[in-house]
Amino acid sequence: MNQLNILKKSLPPVLAWLSLAIILLVLVPLAYPVKLPLEYHFYNFILFWILFGVYYLNVNFLIPIIYKKYGLISYLGSIIIIGIVTIFFMDEIQNALQIRQLIHQRLNPNEPYVRKRNVFIYFYIIILLAIILLSGIILQLVRKWNREEKNNSILREEKAKAELMTLKAQIHPHFFFNTLNTIYALSHSDVPQSQEALLKLSKMMRFAMNEENREKVKLQEEMEFIKNYLDLMKHRLPTNVGFKADILDVKSDIEIVPMILLTFIENCFKHGITTEKPCGISIETQLKGTTFTLKTQNDIFENKANALDSSEIGIDNTVRRLDILYPQNYTYRSHKENGTYYCELQINLK
Repeated sequence: MNQLNILKKSLPPVLAWLSLAIILLVLVPLAYPVKLPLEYHFYNFILFWILFGVYYLNVNFLIPIIYKKYGLISYLGSIIIIGIVTIFFMDEIQNALQIRQLIHQRLNPNEPYVRKRNVFIYFYIIILLAIILLSGIILQLVRKWNREEKNNSILREEKAKAELMTLKAQIHPHFFFNTLNTIYALSHSDVPQSQEALLKLSKMMRFAMNEENREKVKLQEEMEFIKNYLDLMKHRLPTNVGFKADILDVKSDIEIVPMILLTFIENCFKHGITTEKPCGISIETQLKGTTFTLKTQNDIFENKANALDSSEIGIDNTVRRLDILYPQNYTYRSHKENGTYYCELQINLK
């Protein structure tokens, strides 16, 4: 894997330098109508390696040291000096190899060679240097952007994890407090049932403790947790409460974030129960492909209207967890209608 990453990083610059070598050593000579002397190819070979050296001098020394420590003026001054030295050196190489004279003899064999300064070669080298230097600057900018983006991504991830821990910490104590209240009430009226309830609570606590170290659990485990919770809650329901629950029996290995559904189910019992008149609670779970759906329905009573509004804090916390854990992969809808509160949550568990 590391070798593959190294290959991916090294391949683009290798291809770029190979392309430049082909341009200087193959394509440029082909632009001439005659076969050029060997000295010309040697000159371009030297120019290629000078450009290679200038590029890495710029990337590894001029930008990270001269520019960062001494500023833009020093950096531009260094570039100008390098440009002048390069042009002077290549001009001397050209004169020493008598390249202009040799090319003139190939192009115009019947005309005498008159030595004169070739301004074109200066522009040619300046343009190549500019391309090489700009490539280095662009590369450094891209690297800097990638580093900053990576750092920002790490910070966002750490912030999200910290927020998740805070949200989970807010959910667990509330859940166990309600469950213990139920068992306490049973201990005064039905000891065998309270013992059974304690057994279910121990299973739920084991699940809740274990999920701290797991990002996801099997959906079937989450459904078993919900079933145990509903069995406990049914013990505290008055006889006037109609209760209906359809909890999935999942056969697949599909996974879900643990205890992400609990708040929506808890709210049904917190706000949908009264002893004054008949009322009802309905909880339904569905799974179609990888789309999981939770639907809840419970009556609303005037003396619990304010409590319902305050419970939105717990729901908001859970929705925030969904934003972090299932971005763009869930929908949540809730509304009140004719004294009934409806809630529907859909999560794509792909």
